[in-house]
Amino acid sequence: MHALKLDHVSKIYGQDSNRVVALDDISFEARQGELTLILGPSGSGKSTLLTIIGGLQSPTRGTVQVNGQPVTIDNRQDADAFRLNQVGFVLQSHSLVPFLTVQQQFDLVDHVKKTGNLNASSFQRYLTILGIESLGDKYPSELSGGQSQRVAIARALYTNPDFILADEPTAALDSARVQKVGALFQQIAVANKKSVVIVTHDLRLKQFADHIYTIEDGHIHQEK
Repeated sequence: MHALKLDHVSKIYGQDSNRVVALDDISFEARQGELTLILGPSGSGKSTLLTIIGGLQSPTRGTVQVNGQPVTIDNRQDADAFRLNQVGFVLQSHSLVPFLTVQQQFDLVDHVKKTGNLNASSFQRYLTILGIESLGDKYPSELSGGQSQRVAIARALYTNPDFILADEPTAALDSARVQKVGALFQQIAVANKKSVVIVTHDLRLKQFADHIYTIEDGHIHQEK
């Protein structure tokens, strides 16, 4: 069973009077087939936590493990391989390439990761659920915030990763679309045996979670 585990992780920025403790002794596990929700206000440390889980930055103290093996970003090649093959990110900034159409965003993924991506029928089903199947020829500047967010979700799913990490994936969505996206993430976790971790302040997603954590001032507590 795939599992991602943080063991006594802390993240500290600056020194002396400029010292900021973003995360303080966090222990946390996300398992295959489960959707884990991490709730917290802006500035609580949840985005920092997500980037450490996904190998975008290193903790000051503590370890990150995947399937019992430590994850380190000191070796750039190993870190890049981990993010490319095992992790799908949905970031708040959406991170769409501005000069590529929606379809070309996925063509670029095929160029970088040549095998293991979703087959055409599975991917089309996700596009339909997300309501973006007709946007293939649109550029990011032609999309609304909600559409950009849904394209970013689809791009993260397209690589068929073991772990899906999402930062406020429903922030720009109305309640009806939140229900569809929440159900989709839940379905992906259970039916496709993925580990889905969502950091958010959107309480509308609580009904879809197997586990719920709250984070505030760098400290984490389990609700469910």
